[in-house]
Amino acid sequence: MERALLKRVSEHPQIVIYENHIAVDLITEHHVIGELRNPRAETHCWGAYALDVKANVVKMFLASVTMLSTGGAGHVYLYTNPLIATGDGVAMAARAGANIANMEFIQFHPTTLYNSGSPSFLISEAVRGFGQCCEHRPAKIS
Repeated sequence: MERALLKRVSEHPQIVIYENHIAVDLITEHHVIGELRNPRAETHCWGAYALDVKANVVKMFLASVTMLSTGGAGHVYLYTNPLIATGDGVAMAARAGANIANMEFIQFHPTTLYNSGSPSFLISEAVRGFGQCCEHRPAKIS
C-alpha cells in the first residue's frame, strides 16, 4: 500500500516530497502573538516547522490546510514498536491546542524480539496469531 501511494504521489505535479525533514511543531497563534490569554480560544494552524536533517536548519512550511498523519505512539512502551513511533504528532497537536481524546484506542504492536544491545523489532502478526484462531490437526493421508 505504501509503495503504491508513494508512486502516485511522486507522479503528481503539485506534490513536492521533502525527504530527510522532521516536523517539529505546528505554526499557530502561539508562535505569532505569544501564549494566548484564553487557552480555550479558537486556534488556527498556518503550517508547520520542520527540521531539514541534512542542512541542520528548521524551515517554515506555510499551508492553508495542515493535516497530521504522523504514525503512532507505541514506543512509549520500552520494548515495543519501532524507535520512530514516538507520538510526536499527538504532542504537536496538543501544543497547538487540539483536543486529544480516546488515546486508549491507539493500536500498538505488543510483540517484539528483544536482543540486548540491539534495537527491538516487530514479530510478524502471523507468528503472534498462529494457533489461536482454530485447531490445527495434521492432514489425513489416504
